[in-house]
Amino acid sequence: AVAEHSGYISAFVQGPVRDKGAIAKAAEGAIDLWPYCSATQVTVEDPGSREFRAAFAKALAAVKEKYEYLEPEFDDDDMAGLLSPEERKRGWTFPLTRTQQKKEFGCVVVEQERFLAHLQDGDLDYLSACLADPKRSRALDVNRLDRGGLAPLHRAALLDHAGITKALLDADADPALREQAGLGGLTALGLALRGSEL
Repeated sequence: AVAEHSGYISAFVQGPVRDKGAIAKAAEGAIDLWPYCSATQVTVEDPGSREFRAAFAKALAAVKEKYEYLEPEFDDDDMAGLLSPEERKRGWTFPLTRTQQKKEFGCVVVEQERFLAHLQDGDLDYLSACLADPKRSRALDVNRLDRGGLAPLHRAALLDHAGITKALLDADADPALREQAGLGGLTALGLALRGSEL
């Protein structure tokens, strides 16, 4: 059986899987890091094995080395502020800084996912404030295709939310960008026009 495990590094599990919990789907509301994976895929027998951990550590070290000399571009660049005091006491850290994520993935993962969650909720006030704030908008990519093959502008069009669409266009979202969700390569306008048919 072949199963898939994802994170900053993706891996394919081949053969019997001893720890099915290690490849279980993420809980609802969890941050999906799959769209941000850019490392070479690693094939291992068991995602909980030393082999997987070694492959993960090697790929992570390569990304960190690539951006070793970057000056921090963000406040709370190490993202320690997102951890509770108890988590920090246990030694928890994020594998990549905000600056490293921005360079590797084109956005800061947690900020991009938070932005998309508010977009799905139709929260124009939050999105407008985020896009108007240079510090916050710098962490985002308004043209990034998500795992479903849709950019924020495509999602706004499907939600039929003119206010969000305008805010995204004002923030330089590309109206000519075509979706890759298997709907025929439509632009946001094409999705809006076909809305109820989809």
